[in-house]
Amino acid sequence: MRVLICATNRDHLVTLGILFRSEGYIVQLAKDAAEGLKLAETYLPDVAFLDLETSDRSGFELAEELHRRYGKDCPFLIAMASNGESNQLELAEISGFHHFVAKPYAPQDLLGVLVSLDR
Repeated sequence: MRVLICATNRDHLVTLGILFRSEGYIVQLAKDAAEGLKLAETYLPDVAFLDLETSDRSGFELAEELHRRYGKDCPFLIAMASNGESNQLELAEISGFHHFVAKPYAPQDLLGVLVSLDR
């Protein structure tokens, strides 16, 4: 399974990349939304973990753009947020995210999402 991770925080990005690669997933990392869009075009991920607070635009905008570009072929989108406030959950759903995880999260929870999709 091809996984794209888009997050501004370098430590967060690298840690998730190492975690997913250690479990056999093919991973690409993007430091901002512009890079995430570029990678999505060439890499064609199955799943995209998108931080809602990237440096150049919001994860909500990125999700909407991915849906516009890829329609039914859009990757499975997972929102990563610094909290689980109800307004963020609502905006994530409206923006087209399929799943939502609030930070801090347990690595096993993220792997669990991938494993459930891999079946």
